[in-house]
Amino acid sequence: MISGDNGYVTDRGLHEAAQMKEVLVSWGIPEGDIITEEVSRNTHENALESKKILDQSYPHFKKFLLITSGKHMRRAMACFEKEGMKCDQFTTDHYCGPKRKYQWDQYVLPNYDNFEVWDAFIKETSGYVMYDLVGYI
Repeated sequence: MISGDNGYVTDRGLHEAAQMKEVLVSWGIPEGDIITEEVSRNTHENALESKKILDQSYPHFKKFLLITSGKHMRRAMACFEKEGMKCDQFTTDHYCGPKRKYQWDQYVLPNYDNFEVWDAFIKETSGYVMYDLVGYI
């Protein structure tokens, strides 16, 4: 199941679930094996709409696998748990490993990529706080 449509206020042509389904079909995955939820605009709505579909089509399933980015997993898990869904987690990206070795220059030279990491951190942290304040989690 792929969940999500367009999270922008205005239509920018991004329809995540439908477009990802097209990609999977082009890779040879049978179209009938792909379920899409194409109305949600944010993580809270992803959980609500996914639960509706899964409860109706798969009421006998007790646990699901939630796949999203590592930086987004905490908020996503909180939303799905709030809807009463039990999920295992699988991240699509990893920011650390068992051992990390730095070279001397990494301690003294600034890295532009850190601005992108901070942007994502601030977005997810503020998103988590706002979801908590409005009762989504």
